[in-house]
Amino acid sequence: MSVLIDLRTVEPEGVIAWLGALEHGAAQGAKGEAPLLTAWQAARLTPADAQRLGSKAVVVVPDFLNYARLLNTGQAATMLGLSGSSMCMARAVTRAGLVVASRPHLAAAKDFWLVARALAAFDLALLPRGFRGAVLLHSYLSDFAFVFEKRDFCAWFMRGAARRGIAGLHTQQLPLALSCLARWDLRPGCCAFLCPPSGAGCAEALAAARREAAFSGCRFLGDLTSLPPDFQSATVSASWADPPLDGVICGPRHARSASARHSS
Repeated sequence: MSVLIDLRTVEPEGVIAWLGALEHGAAQGAKGEAPLLTAWQAARLTPADAQRLGSKAVVVVPDFLNYARLLNTGQAATMLGLSGSSMCMARAVTRAGLVVASRPHLAAAKDFWLVARALAAFDLALLPRGFRGAVLLHSYLSDFAFVFEKRDFCAWFMRGAARRGIAGLHTQQLPLALSCLARWDLRPGCCAFLCPPSGAGCAEALAAARREAAFSGCRFLGDLTSLPPDFQSATVSASWADPPLDGVICGPRHARSASARHSS
């Protein structure tokens, strides 16, 4: 079972340090750990670094809550500069601008879903060449799309994500997500979901999905980051597997303990 370390709240310099620790651990024989990043963090990697991460790395698109906070407080320039590259920023702004320009009436009305598309297009354009991991739609957007029956939005995202990596989504409502995806005939390559031990209906929904051809190629990741750090580590050690997961997502504190083990 692979372990994803959620580094989205870690500063760029810290991300590079974590990646170095994970790479060192892999060289020492530790297996199964990879980072979960934002697109602007991934944009700071070289193509060679991105390629070395392989298919187990995950990026969540867009960095929705952070972007919303920056835009709502007049810090658009800060948002644009997060990637640290003027070339990446220019390419991303162009992609987002094309999305907005294609729907001027929605842009004038400040339509939520147009803004969501523009932010997702911005982040997809930030991903570096050589990235081969999963590209997941942020849980707030995916869950809103499921509740409001926005199949077109999900289909648009998955097409775009598939051109940059393995298309998938993050959800806090796994039963609803799987029901919508099956009904809409959308087949993700990766699905991360909030995974408390008592998550209502999660185990049943996951077990049912494992039996469906539509999800035969999907990698399921249990997100443990809402749980206390000690419980996260205990869950990883126990390899929670009823029904079986392909991996779990843990917070940075777990990464610190993991890195210490690797360097010892």
